[in-house]
Amino acid sequence: MPVLPQTSILFGDLSAVLSTTSAKTYSLPIKISTVNNKVTVVQLELSYDPKILTDVKVNTGTFFANPFIPINQVNEKDGRISYAISINPQDTGRQGNGLLATLTFQTQTSASQSTRIVLLPKSLVVAEGTDRSVLKATTSAQFTVGEAPAQ
Repeated sequence: MPVLPQTSILFGDLSAVLSTTSAKTYSLPIKISTVNNKVTVVQLELSYDPKILTDVKVNTGTFFANPFIPINQVNEKDGRISYAISINPQDTGRQGNGLLATLTFQTQTSASQSTRIVLLPKSLVVAEGTDRSVLKATTSAQFTVGEAPAQ
């Protein structure tokens, strides 16, 4: 029986982690839902506006118990993120819902600005029993950062 693409990668709710007078730090969860796929590798390729978001970092989530991180690159000049996470060779594929990773970033603006983080088509999910990506659905994160202007 062929393995069907059933896995979704979705962004959670944006939350402010720390605020100072010059910078605001935000946290954005990246969630995974595998349905029946037993996931072994996830590669995320994301883009963002580097004029709005700075000091971008990817932190490993709790979905994989003992993950291996072969790629964790943030190109702040171009606003591109390449991040790959996999099971260790002795582990079996993971199934279910969970926190794959968390993006943290800052913004230097005090004005309210709308921006997006987009999962690019090169993103993929590998599962046991197939050599094709089982990624079925993704979302982009669209949100507003900074404070609303005084009225």
